[in-house]
Amino acid sequence: MDSDLEVRLGDRVRLKEPPAIKPTQHGRSGESQGLINVDTFLVVETETNVGVLWQDGTTEVLKANELVPYLNPDEHDCW
Repeated sequence: MDSDLEVRLGDRVRLKEPPAIKPTQHGRSGESQGLINVDTFLVVETETNVGVLWQDGTTEVLKANELVPYLNPDEHDCW
């Protein structure tokens, strides 16, 4: 899912396309607040995929948590 905003755990989101499930309704139609439709979702998990270009020219898409970052390359490193 491509998004214009960064979505994090605990965020509540509303989908652009209406979901297949009906929103829940709370309240009563005779009350001053009336019926309230709740159609937001709570983010409980995220996943990031990374495209990797290896030295031999092959590419692969991996989950980000399967990779170990190399944080401090310097002039003594060879690739």
